[in-house]
Amino acid sequence: ALAEVAASTHTWDELDAHLGTAGVGPLRSVVAHERVARGEDLTGVALFEDPIGLPLRLAGWEPASAGPTIGAYAIDDPVPAAGLLDEIGPVEPAEAGGPDTAAGLSALLELTCVWAEQSNGRRSAVGVHGDAAQAVAALTGTTGRRLSLPAEEALALMAWAGASGGAYGRRRGMARGRFEAWWCAAALAGLDSDWPPAVDELGQAIHELGWWRFDDGTAPSGWHLQMAVEDPLDGLAWALSAGDSAAPIG
Repeated sequence: ALAEVAASTHTWDELDAHLGTAGVGPLRSVVAHERVARGEDLTGVALFEDPIGLPLRLAGWEPASAGPTIGAYAIDDPVPAAGLLDEIGPVEPAEAGGPDTAAGLSALLELTCVWAEQSNGRRSAVGVHGDAAQAVAALTGTTGRRLSLPAEEALALMAWAGASGGAYGRRRGMARGRFEAWWCAAALAGLDSDWPPAVDELGQAIHELGWWRFDDGTAPSGWHLQMAVEDPLDGLAWALSAGDSAAPIG
């Protein structure tokens, strides 16, 4: 997107001189949020039409990102490395989460909707009354392997997926990726009734959740997001498996 390309190499002051104020609709706001996603503090900047609606500086618990490498003809934005995953033993089956997990389930699926709707992608997710290992087993039929993630790394992973277009989809950009990460975290934590949620409240909530990457024992290829989340206080858990490939669409 034009906003992301411009924001990748220029400061807000450099860009705003060419954007005007209210006359360019939401473009100015999206450019501002692209700069914020890269770590620039724009507190106090007045935005007149803001489709993102997030604070204009990163919270203390939000990771900053340099963003993808944007070339003349392509964007290089590889899947964040997973690290070493450990084997997990058998678990008892869990009950479906039903309405208690519906909001989080919808938000997780939204992270990679572009892969599924505009490219070769597929995605599936479950919510259960149980823990992360039980959610993974309910989704994949095996507990496979997993790696615990710090909350900040989980947010960065969700933001990456929310920004990505996968193999052939239209890239949504880092501002949208940050929005999707906030939205998903808020839905999983039960803080999605008011937007945006209070910064400190959301920050505390995401650190009370457990975050995991997983696979079925085989390292995935292509664009992929395999994440599990558990809420130990409410006894709920979710698992998402999404992927995309550069095979010709047919």
